[in-house]
Amino acid sequence: METCPGEPTHLPGILEKGRTVTDQTVEEVSQATEAQVAGEPQAPPVEANGLKVWVQPLEGREVRLTIEIGSERVGAALQQAARRLSQQMHVPGFRKGKVPYPIMLRYVGREALLEEALEPLTQEVYEEALTLTGLQPFAPGRLEDVRTEPSLTLEMIVPLAPLVELGDYRALRLEPPKVEVSDDMLKEALEALRAQRALIEPVNRPAQFGDVVTVSLRGRVDGQVVVRGDEVDILLDPEEERPGPGFAQEMVGAVPGQERTFTLHYPDDHPNRRAAGRDVRFRVTVHKVQSRFLPPLDDDFARSLGDEHVQTVLDLRIRMRQQLQEALQRQADIDFGYQVLDALVEQARIEYPPFMLERELDEMMASLDQDLRTESHLTLDDFLKLQGKTRNAYREELRPRAEKRLKRGLVLAEVIKREGLEVSTDEIQKEITAISQPLGEQAERFRELLSTPTQQRRIKNDLLTDKAIERLVQIAKGQMPEAGDQLPGTSTVPVSEG
Repeated sequence: METCPGEPTHLPGILEKGRTVTDQTVEEVSQATEAQVAGEPQAPPVEANGLKVWVQPLEGREVRLTIEIGSERVGAALQQAARRLSQQMHVPGFRKGKVPYPIMLRYVGREALLEEALEPLTQEVYEEALTLTGLQPFAPGRLEDVRTEPSLTLEMIVPLAPLVELGDYRALRLEPPKVEVSDDMLKEALEALRAQRALIEPVNRPAQFGDVVTVSLRGRVDGQVVVRGDEVDILLDPEEERPGPGFAQEMVGAVPGQERTFTLHYPDDHPNRRAAGRDVRFRVTVHKVQSRFLPPLDDDFARSLGDEHVQTVLDLRIRMRQQLQEALQRQADIDFGYQVLDALVEQARIEYPPFMLERELDEMMASLDQDLRTESHLTLDDFLKLQGKTRNAYREELRPRAEKRLKRGLVLAEVIKREGLEVSTDEIQKEITAISQPLGEQAERFRELLSTPTQQRRIKNDLLTDKAIERLVQIAKGQMPEAGDQLPGTSTVPVSEG
């Protein structure tokens, strides 16, 4: 069995049981590995046990192992393969398992014996080659090439642990943003509060702007429903783009019992991914038309909110401005945290084996498919068909986002390690309580769901991410705790747990 140099050879199950170091850190890569990868492009071979092994560094935290197998080892492997085949085949004149090697060689041919021998032999010599070279793979290797002449030679690609060098990350400084609540923001918040307490009454007239209509609707693209609603209340606001841009204008003049049909065009960036960039044909049945009366913004309205500290409009304005300021600051802190993280990613040296990016893309595609099934009863393939895109084309569109996510994750993992950040079991339990408690009667059920090992690991990773970003913000602001100092509430559960 001979293949052309450079032509990948795929064998069933090959190296599935290979050495995998999925949680390996950069420092855990052996010094021998680093010397080989950092050295000459092709190091002299290592020889032992009938093997010659060359190590050649490649780009992207991979090395090529070239393994030349001596004739004696190949012969022994062919003999073992012949014995296995003789137990499975009927050779005239011989009992199963009792066929001499020369007979089996003539009966099935050397190529068939080599094919039978290759999988276990490859696994065996790959393990030995890793030991001889000191390489510690980050994931299973792959067989790229097999040559049978002049001697049996295997070429393996071995992925190494990602390399993350942060540099002097504690010298990183950025100016945090300043947030301020504008008068327009306050006015908009007060209007939203009034809208929440609006008086809604049925009317006996055609609908007009400002009314609330109760409708059932279906919006279709190529016969497929992409927008639906049954007896939903919709405010006819000319500035509102839900359920679609221009919907309110089409419903002005509608009366109960009427059915209306019209077409709306959705912009390319519309959040409804099934309708974005498409013409959607609507069929709408009107059930009710109701007027909407907003209460006046006065002291009586302020007192009606039920806050003993809010008795006047002035009190309400002060309270609303304070709440808006706090909300803006929280969001600004989150945005600033990721700004600092991206600045650190930009200055860091980050290398990783290519499979990590492909795995990130796989996870993003799977997550999108799950979201579409949950939210829209569509598969990813259905969605891409509506968009006129192929899976491969869409995967390439996601690649820059996937690379950004991967680099962020690698840098955060290194910050967590360098800063000695940890999460306690108590913190995990408090987070589970915080998530489940607002769910009322369903709280206990959700607590059980969140208490599985998988969900606890996810919660732990989320908490570690939050702590790492908070630590980076402290560093960027010049508020540097010593490395290894715990943020409030942390304890002693190691990062690698679970």
